Amino acid sequence: MKHLLFICIALLFSFSIYAQDNVAADRKVFFAEQINFTPAESKAFWPVYDQYLTELQILRLDRKKAIAEARLNSANLTDKQIELLVNNRIVLKQHEVDIEKRYCEKFKQLLPIQKVAKVYLAQEAFKRRMVKKLSDTQ
Repeated sequence: MKHLLFICIALLFSFSIYAQDNVAADRKVFFAEQINFTPAESKAFWPVYDQYLTELQILRLDRKKAIAEARLNSANLTDKQIELLVNNRIVLKQHEVDIEKRYCEKFKQLLPIQKVAKVYLAQEAFKRRMVKKLSDTQ
């Protein structure tokens, strides 16, 4: 029974990695179509953009973790603890804005400003596309 559980977990983990790789590949194709990078721009942009996404993902996981812990313990929290949670929410949002600002500057060093603007437009369009894709499959 333990072996079956281990195999199921391993398969789910493998599927998750495969799905993430597919999303990353789809994103690169979509952005290339929307932004029309030169080969040099593409080579310089993607490692920086991948770092940007990683930083945002870590921050968002921290936020989800904090929210989950708050929900789990909400009945037992003191007013002071609740105040800390509320303040932490604002701090995490500020960190997200700081990441956005820092990477916007990096993008501007790598790309013409018109293409930086297209990055943000493509990012939003890709997000909408993925949400639609998920809602169509359910």
